[in-house]
Amino acid sequence: MLFVRLQAVLAVWAAASIPGALARVRPQAIELSFLLRPRVFGSSIFGSIIFAPFVDRRLVGSLIVGIFILCSTIGSIVVCNFFLDRVSIIGVVPSCFVTRLPPSPTFACDGLGFLVQSNRLSRVDIATGGVTPVIETIPSGSVNALGYNTLDGYLYGIQFRADDGLYHIVRIGSDNAVTSVGNAGGNAIIGDIDSDGMYWVASASSSEYHMMDLVPGSDTYGTVLESGTVDTLGYIISDWSYASFGGNYLYTIATGSPGENTSSFLRFNKTTRTWAVLRHYTGTPNGVWGALYAFDADNAIYAADNASGEIWKFPLDGSDATFVSQSSSASPNDGASCRAGQPIFP
Repeated sequence: MLFVRLQAVLAVWAAASIPGALARVRPQAIELSFLLRPRVFGSSIFGSIIFAPFVDRRLVGSLIVGIFILCSTIGSIVVCNFFLDRVSIIGVVPSCFVTRLPPSPTFACDGLGFLVQSNRLSRVDIATGGVTPVIETIPSGSVNALGYNTLDGYLYGIQFRADDGLYHIVRIGSDNAVTSVGNAGGNAIIGDIDSDGMYWVASASSSEYHMMDLVPGSDTYGTVLESGTVDTLGYIISDWSYASFGGNYLYTIATGSPGENTSSFLRFNKTTRTWAVLRHYTGTPNGVWGALYAFDADNAIYAADNASGEIWKFPLDGSDATFVSQSSSASPNDGASCRAGQPIFP
C-alpha cells in the first residue's frame, strides 16, 4: 500500500455529443492525496501496469470509472502515466510525478483509552477518569464507531463528509492526519476492530451491522465484506468492544433490560451473528454506556456512562461490576482501546 500525493496537470478527454467523436476538456491543475492500493495487471519496459481505485468526480463527473497507471521508479520518485478508462481507454493523461509520503505516526499501545466526542479526540485515564485532549479538531467532520487496529496502530472510525454526501471509513494518525480508506455504505455509531483486522460496526438502532476489512495490504482493505441485521433482544446498545481474551465475541453494556435492572451484560457472537445476555445488574447507572474499553490483562471491559461520567469495570466471568473512577459526562461519544495495554491503577 502506498500513500501518495499527485501533482499534475490533467488533459481530460470526454465523449462528445457526436457519436464516435471525442471532445477535449480544458486542462485542470490538481493536487490529490489518496491511498494507492496496487493491483498489478502486467508489466512493460517502463514498469508495472497498476489499477488505482480512485476517481475525482469533481473533475469528470460520472464519466470516468477507473484510472490506469503505468509507473516506473526513479529513486524515491515514482513516474507515472495515467489512462482514464470508461470500458475502453478514451483518453491519456500526460506524465506526472508521484511523491512517496511518509506514513502518519501511529498511536501508542498503552493503558489509556481513546475517546472521541464529535470531532475531538482525547485520551482517558481509566483509573482516575482524567481526560486529556490530543486532537482538538479532527479534519473533515465528526467521527464515531471508533476502533483501534492492533495490526497497524491506527484508529479508525466512520465519518460523514459533506463534500460528497458519503459516510467514509477513515484512518486517523497521531499527527491528526485523517485518510479515507473506503466507503462505509452508511452511518454507524458502534464499532471496534478484532485481532484479525475485521472492523465491526453497527447502526444507531444496533440492528444493522457491517463487517469491513482493515488488514493492511489486503486486496479488500477498506471495503465492506458483509452486512446484515440482527435481533438486539430489545436492548439499547451504544458501543461494543472486542476482547481477544473473551473468545469470538463483541461485548457491550446495554440498557433497557427487563424489570428493575438498570444495565445488562451482552455479547455478540461473530460466528452466528446473534446476541446473548450474560447477566443483569442493579446499582449501576441507568443511562447510556457510550464508550467501552477492553484490556487483555484485566479480563474485563470498562464502560463509561454518558450522563454521569462514571467508569465501571465489568468482568467477563460475570461477577459483580465495580465503580472505578469519575470522569466527565460526554455525549455524543465513543471509546476505543489497544487491548495489549494495561490500565495503571494507583
